[in-house]
Amino acid sequence: MMPPVSEPEDPKTDPPSLFQTAMAKMRSMNRRYLTYFIVGGIVVDVLIVAAGLWWLGVFDSDPAAAARDSLSACIQGSPTQDGAAMIDTCHETVAHATGSPDARRDPANTEIAAQALRQIQVICRVALERAALTRCAETPVIEGIVPDLAVRTRVEALLRLGDHARLREEASRLIRYGDGFGYLARGLAHHATGDYASAVADYREALKRFPDDPTLLDNLARAEVSAPPS
Repeated sequence: MMPPVSEPEDPKTDPPSLFQTAMAKMRSMNRRYLTYFIVGGIVVDVLIVAAGLWWLGVFDSDPAAAARDSLSACIQGSPTQDGAAMIDTCHETVAHATGSPDARRDPANTEIAAQALRQIQVICRVALERAALTRCAETPVIEGIVPDLAVRTRVEALLRLGDHARLREEASRLIRYGDGFGYLARGLAHHATGDYASAVADYREALKRFPDDPTLLDNLARAEVSAPPS
């Protein structure tokens, strides 16, 4: 009788690895939940990227950003722009920087507006075209943001335009801001319209501030000759 044949023993197997266990669980998951998981991950990634771009200012469309961009165009100008167009660009910069009470309270916007107004004055002092000088005479005057400079720009433009009625008004405003040039400008306006007595009074006030100005002294002498006796 043959001895019983024993069955071969199963070889000892290693327990499944963590990766294998995870893959087995993944395969056993419902496909719908797997889809939700993948889509959710993509959405989170997109939100993280968008937040980073926003932090970098890519989506910055606030007035401060518009003002900064406009200031760059105002200062750099363009070879294809004439004087009037350049001044209009700078006017837009001031509008962007001061378009709302909140914007005007921002020190960065205040400085942007001030830089634009200084650039307007520089352009206006060399402008020759009447259209450009007309834009200069409309320089925005904003309280708290170098208003005396803006009014001085208006006065200088009105002098060159020969608009004596507006010149008297703006020169008086400049005087209220403490700029003695207003007396000279207003005196010239009075002189040009035949109001010699008022011209003499303003010229004398101007001489207190510009005592050695030969043109002013000559104008005063001419106005005194033409003025009726007091």
